[in-house]
Amino acid sequence: MFLRVFKADTEEELETLEKLEVEEMKQMLNTYRNIVNSPGYAYLERRRLMGAMDANQAFNNPRREGEKRGEERERSK
Repeated sequence: MFLRVFKADTEEELETLEKLEVEEMKQMLNTYRNIVNSPGYAYLERRRLMGAMDANQAFNNPRREGEKRGEERERSK
């Protein structure tokens, strides 16, 4: 998510930005890395991923149940 601030999609692109030798960019990248490596960020990132998995499960389970019921109705005809 933070990579979007730097218009970078990968760590390699961040390294390229760092090589530009622009002091402000280096400071921003250091701040970014400090945030990303903090325990609080790791916790929030895990919670975000767990929330995404829960949402995916919440959407897919009813769909599967509906498919199962539809298959049962087809067999009972």
